[in-house]
Amino acid sequence: MPVKALRSAPEGLDCQLKELDAKLVGESELMQALKKSIQTVATSAETVLITGESGTGKELIARAVHELSAQHSKPFLAVNCGALTESLLESELFGHVRGSFTGATANKKGFFEAAGDGTIFLDEFAEMSLATQSRLLRVLEEQTVRPVGLTEAREIALSARVVVATNHDLRHDVSIGTFRLDLHYRVNVLQIRAPALRDLRDDILRLAQHFIRKYNEKNGCQISEHITPEVLAHLKAYSWPGNVRELENIINRLATKLGEEGVLSGPDLLSDPELNQRNLKSILRTTLINRLISASAD
Repeated sequence: MPVKALRSAPEGLDCQLKELDAKLVGESELMQALKKSIQTVATSAETVLITGESGTGKELIARAVHELSAQHSKPFLAVNCGALTESLLESELFGHVRGSFTGATANKKGFFEAAGDGTIFLDEFAEMSLATQSRLLRVLEEQTVRPVGLTEAREIALSARVVVATNHDLRHDVSIGTFRLDLHYRVNVLQIRAPALRDLRDDILRLAQHFIRKYNEKNGCQISEHITPEVLAHLKAYSWPGNVRELENIINRLATKLGEEGVLSGPDLLSDPELNQRNLKSILRTTLINRLISASAD
């Protein structure tokens, strides 16, 4: 399958790259590689597949691809495919004509058509039924769409860039028959892997400080951005099953608990219900033992 011609980069690229650094917080080698991948795929018109665990910021990556692309001034439309029933999802994506089903009182443009020359982002797209996957495959291959209920021999031409994301192992889904192999081939042209937070431990300090600043600004607070070595050890030791989303939620809760000002402490973290108590308490004990050893040596 021929790859579409590369599109020219948008004006003000240097400024947008700075914005990318601000939005995708982190300076580790893995984060730098992610940012480079985003810059590379942004200049292409091909479909982009973003994979990664829940909470790794796949929509943030999709928006970054859009903002660095030639269509950055056009719409960016996001659809959570896992949150809609099959019939509603098809109506949202492909549109429908009046009378096509109960409640369809007027013609409606689908997201593919409404995106125009912009970008449509299909999050959790592997949650689609096989029938909807088949319709999506045809849309991607033909670059046309037929609204639900349309009886005329007419297709609507499309020009939107398509970015899809999933936390599924698509090869496994193909092997068990829940995902179409031909659709896998079609979307897997350009791929970006969103790294798990446990693989970005060197960026945890910057991320925690970023979220403290965010909620200070949002709530009018003055929580200190200083992260003590003890607290940082807690954060780095945790496995982060919820990834960056979980880190943000924890910082938000702790900042709310502290009120208008304060400093995050080890006990604050240990009191959080989401954190791995045994893991963090083990580190706390180790820290105390090391302090006692140091004190006796003195």
